[in-house]
Amino acid sequence: MLLKFLSSILTYFIITSASAQLTFDTSLSALSTIKKYLTEGNSGIFINSVTFKGARQSFAGFNDPSKYAVINRGVAVSTGNIFDAIGPNNQENVGLKTFGPADSDLEFLGNGKSYDAAIIIIDFMPIADTLSFDYFFASEEYPEYVNKGVNDVFAFILKKEGDLAGKNLAVFANAAIPISVDNINGKKNNHLYIANSIWSYSNVKRFENNKAAGERSLQYQFDGFTKLLNAETVVIPGERYQLKIGIADIGDPFYDSGVFLKSGTFSARGKKPTSINFLKLLTEHINWKLPPTFEQKTVNSYAFSLKINYDTDKYALRTDMRSSLNQLAELLNADERLNLTIIGHTDNQAPPDYNLTLSRNRAEGIYNYLISNGIHPKRLTFSGKGETEPLFANTSETFRKENRRVEFILQLGE
Repeated sequence: MLLKFLSSILTYFIITSASAQLTFDTSLSALSTIKKYLTEGNSGIFINSVTFKGARQSFAGFNDPSKYAVINRGVAVSTGNIFDAIGPNNQENVGLKTFGPADSDLEFLGNGKSYDAAIIIIDFMPIADTLSFDYFFASEEYPEYVNKGVNDVFAFILKKEGDLAGKNLAVFANAAIPISVDNINGKKNNHLYIANSIWSYSNVKRFENNKAAGERSLQYQFDGFTKLLNAETVVIPGERYQLKIGIADIGDPFYDSGVFLKSGTFSARGKKPTSINFLKLLTEHINWKLPPTFEQKTVNSYAFSLKINYDTDKYALRTDMRSSLNQLAELLNADERLNLTIIGHTDNQAPPDYNLTLSRNRAEGIYNYLISNGIHPKRLTFSGKGETEPLFANTSETFRKENRRVEFILQLGE
């Protein structure tokens, strides 16, 4: 009977290992990793750029489909090889010296020399006034090296463009204490700590009444975790910010630590501005591939051009147009209140009726492209003006090319 019971417990964990294994993805660029694994549509965040500094194997998107996962999907960054985080937890001390850079911010917080730093910098703009995301910290320093001068540390340093100093969001207890191995462990602030047991297939009975502990031991190599934590702060909508996600070994370059951010929680919620000044600020702070020109049309709308010009008698989108249109789609996805009118134009090198149809086709092509990028059709309208509103006299090919264009009117709704 006991053998049968132990067999059923073992079978449970074998099935878990086979069907719900922790996986990491390092195949994408830093920007694509953040967009695929951290942000989601209507997040209230517009991302301008993402940069990464450190060993490439220290940064990844991840999936943890297990039943008791602290986080099922998101972005992970580590002081070592992130793939070493995959369980079972069958060794007490795992680490890889990545020869990553030092970091002065992390040295200040950890009160020691830093090694193997991995740094993600997200350049973004919030749409609303409260920035928030969920995460947990894990380390191989637990529990042996608590208070031993090798206090691995990480930080979320938020800085508004133009400010000299930033604010660390990786804190607790009313923003007074940074999160680290020494500050959250089995003896100190243990209400925030989860110990990870050593895994052994020959001793699964101890997980009989705690499958969550057994599953974590099977999934993760790290010896300890924090519970799910939240970072939150007030921001100014439309302003440009940088979030520095950094982690480093402190005191020695050995045992690994990692931080895991939850997909879909990196967002800006709360109060959203309603003035035309916010709309202008937002669009001007976007790092457009080609800087647009702006003209206020009404009390709540701006007209602008993305320098999208067409060849003669053509309306199909070229490859070089897509980067600016992708940015426009991301802007619309960031704030569901934004509505867009698309207006096509032509030169005068064909009959007026033909040009009217051509201009409409140009606008409709962009309309369909934005819909394919997740924008609801109700937020978009399009029309064609033909040759009736040229920017320049159609006296040369240079001027005619400028007239073969599409313009946009961005409106801030309720």
